[in-house]
Amino acid sequence: MKPSPDGSKFATCSADKSIAVIDTESGDLIKHYKACHKMGIYDLTWATEHEFFTCSADNLVKRWSLDSDTAVKELTQND
Repeated sequence: MKPSPDGSKFATCSADKSIAVIDTESGDLIKHYKACHKMGIYDLTWATEHEFFTCSADNLVKRWSLDSDTAVKELTQND
């Protein structure tokens, strides 16, 4: 689990390629991204209260925004 910078939510990532973002106060699911990478996710880190990055065994780093249902930026080894 990784808490957001303001502590209002936390995110989990998994070898099943999914991400869940949960409200820390209510426990409600804020966002669930299914199969967001082609392989398991190694780590997740928050950039702001609404954006975070993931890295995966598929050799991609992706930037996510809670305002979007898909990654807003994808970085490869050549970027």
